[in-house]
Amino acid sequence: MKLIRHLTWQNMKNSKTRTLVTLLGVIFSAAMFTAVTTIVVSIQTYMIRAQTAAVGDYFIQYDYGTMEDLENLRDEKTAIRVGSLNTIGYTTLEESNEHGLVKESYVIGAGNDDFFKMIPIHLEEGRLPQNSSELVITRNAYDRLKGSGIPCEVGDVITLHIATSYDADNMELPSSGSPFDKTYSIVGISQNFLYFGDYNLELSSLITFDDGSQSVLWGRFFAKTKPHDAYFLADKDFGPVKSVHQELLNLYGISRFTTVNDLIAGFAAVLCLIIMVGSVSLIYNAFSISVSERTKQFGLLSSIGATRKQIRRSVFTEALILSAAGIPIGILSGYAGIALTLHLTHGLVDNLLHDAVQNGIIMKAIPSIPAFVAAGFVALATVLISAWIPARRATKITPIAAIRQTQDFQTPKCGIRAGKATQKIFGLPASLARKYYTVNKRKYRATVISLSISMVLFVSAGTFVQQLRTTANDQLSTDNYDFQIMFTSQEQLERIRSHPAIQDSALVVSETYTAIIPEKDMTEGYRKIWDMKASDFPVGRDITYKYLQIRYLEDEVLREYLEKQGIAPEPYLDTEHPLALAAPVSFTVYQRNENGKATDRLRYTEQVLKDTASSITLLPEEIPMGVSKRIGTGKESGRVERELVLENGTPILRLFVPPISDGEGSEGDGQSYEVEIHAMDDGKQFAYYFRDIATGAVEKEPADIVHMDAVCPTIGGHIRELPFGIRETQELNNVTLIMPLSAAPERAGLPDLRATASDYDRFVAFLNEENVPYINNLENEIQERNYIIMLQIFSYGFITLISLICICNVFNTISTNIALRRKDFGMLRSIGMKNREINRMLSFECLQYGLKSILWGAPISAVCSYFICSIYTVSGFELPWSAMAIAAGCIFLTVFITMFYAVSKMKKQNPMEAIRSEG
Repeated sequence: MKLIRHLTWQNMKNSKTRTLVTLLGVIFSAAMFTAVTTIVVSIQTYMIRAQTAAVGDYFIQYDYGTMEDLENLRDEKTAIRVGSLNTIGYTTLEESNEHGLVKESYVIGAGNDDFFKMIPIHLEEGRLPQNSSELVITRNAYDRLKGSGIPCEVGDVITLHIATSYDADNMELPSSGSPFDKTYSIVGISQNFLYFGDYNLELSSLITFDDGSQSVLWGRFFAKTKPHDAYFLADKDFGPVKSVHQELLNLYGISRFTTVNDLIAGFAAVLCLIIMVGSVSLIYNAFSISVSERTKQFGLLSSIGATRKQIRRSVFTEALILSAAGIPIGILSGYAGIALTLHLTHGLVDNLLHDAVQNGIIMKAIPSIPAFVAAGFVALATVLISAWIPARRATKITPIAAIRQTQDFQTPKCGIRAGKATQKIFGLPASLARKYYTVNKRKYRATVISLSISMVLFVSAGTFVQQLRTTANDQLSTDNYDFQIMFTSQEQLERIRSHPAIQDSALVVSETYTAIIPEKDMTEGYRKIWDMKASDFPVGRDITYKYLQIRYLEDEVLREYLEKQGIAPEPYLDTEHPLALAAPVSFTVYQRNENGKATDRLRYTEQVLKDTASSITLLPEEIPMGVSKRIGTGKESGRVERELVLENGTPILRLFVPPISDGEGSEGDGQSYEVEIHAMDDGKQFAYYFRDIATGAVEKEPADIVHMDAVCPTIGGHIRELPFGIRETQELNNVTLIMPLSAAPERAGLPDLRATASDYDRFVAFLNEENVPYINNLENEIQERNYIIMLQIFSYGFITLISLICICNVFNTISTNIALRRKDFGMLRSIGMKNREINRMLSFECLQYGLKSILWGAPISAVCSYFICSIYTVSGFELPWSAMAIAAGCIFLTVFITMFYAVSKMKKQNPMEAIRSEG
């Protein structure tokens, strides 16, 4: 056994080029496996940290619980940590502004130690409370208190009148005890949007510390378990209302539905499969060639008593030596490559989740021992699989056949003849090349298979990353303006519009109504698309039920747009009865097969309304207060499901109120209602009448009467190109009309300003100085484009590594095959064949390699590409002609360069020395 190990070492030393190429293959393989596992772990860790920093490190939230519920929750064995925010009471403060005297309500909560550890409270100033007399307030509360002249700086003392009951907008919350006054010292100011469930209450929360000395109205509890125990605990009740932090559980891979990790794991599996196929191809060829070189050696060893097990062990010894040297280097290289990539692209990555950056969460490579071990094991398995087939073949050769080396030569009985066209173009060298590869079919076939696999890998990898980029580009949304600015006064508007960085601007008022549009007034193309997309809608969606969005655009901007479009502006700017422009809706339709699977992704831009549409019924969007109170169910009233349909010309509002959880389960099956909506005589008021679902009897008295100034405008024409300041409509259920700003109703209030700026940073700084709210569309677009750029960086890096594996594969296979023919080339040169004729023979061989590789590789590449597209995208399938053309060109180029490089080294050798050489 010691002799066989020595011979293995000696063979590796003598074949340094092949050993080095094989070692590089092992390193590439381990590096790419490590890169995949590291990026998966890094993305998962980053998203978990971002989610916990934004929302909280908990899995289950229970609301309106008692202190007994809290104790029972703490006694649960699966609960690792339980945070509580106990409601002490409610306070209402008066604020004076330009609209008069306004009352603002706040909820006062007391958090325990675990609450402050689990829930992110991002302080702008000061610190967290440490006792029940200290208070932290949000920036929203700070601004309102300061505007009312109430002391609210860090260090100020404030006395609050605290009520123990709260009933607003039909929201009835637990209450007990009598109102009282409490003095607090403000110790911190936090960021806004401290939100735990009740938006109207807790947007302006005031939080103190729970030291157990304060009476509690009700509690909100946050429980953390081991991820796989979360849903078991969620099935138990420790409060009337509970919710599961599904986003965080999804990132841990725990969900009752499809998770983000499923998608990441799917992409990782495809990457690993492509890497493994490429690595096995390269390393297998290397070991196969090594076994071919050592066939005579194995025969001699067998003849003197070496067993099949010892010979097989010799091959695996070489595999283990290369693995021991290459896998650690590959793991380190893979991690270093990902770490360097993320470091160089951290600006792009960080902009993807701006809130995460603000919270100190950045994307970086995470060194994970399990990820390294997994990559190492997969790489080792790849090497052993690659070595297994050659080792098995080596043990099947008889000693005599191995010594005579006749197993690779198969001379056909009918002889070998080259075609007439081949002889005419390439002459005698072509005949010699055909005869050589006919008697050496195994080596020829192995080379063609290796080249075909290289093409398949390159095309498959290219298709994979192209689908990723296509999916990302499809999600990129762009508007024709950069900023949407909500100014508060005419003076502020003038300052903004006079800023030197402003390029274009337009004032816009947006109004949304519920509308009933008869199907006869819709275009035929729109109705067809609706039918195609019907499977994506909830059951019962009615085509006649629409959201009508009227965009009132600044008159001068609208006039300029109409003139550019060649449309007479006067009818659309009529001060009394202006016409409306109907904008198209752009949407995506997923064609589906009989199994319901999306098979094709089609993008449409269609007009919804016909030119003759005139029977649109416009209704208020919100459910009237009278109807809400009638169906009100306490805390659950905001979750009512509704649907608007048209029956015999009468709009019917169908409402469904889900059941309330009573702590032990759901109470009843929920309640359904039907409300008829009747227009009053003036056409501007609508009466809402409840009717009995079973009998259809309508109540005599309306539940509510709603006044609405708007009437449906007359449509003057349809457009495809949107004017500046108007956003594209991408919801199939929405209809957008454009009218002059002068026609906007008074109740609509101030418009917002849509603008573009020449100096982005300067203008953003100005808006921040003005303290004016704005939406930065350009920043969102930049973030989306950064995502695509980052994806392209990883994609091109992946393709580059796959290409290196393919090139190493081709180089190793061809150069070694040429090296094994050094005796043949020596004989040809000894009988007078010139270098020019040898080059012609090699050129013919290169064409044979390339053409047959493409003949096999192109169809297989197309099948693999189709498979990848069918699994991960619904954007349709097109043959990757460009990738195939690049792969074919690279095959020919690599084959020619490799073959002529290998032969050039042999031309320097004396023919007689080549003939006398072994192998």
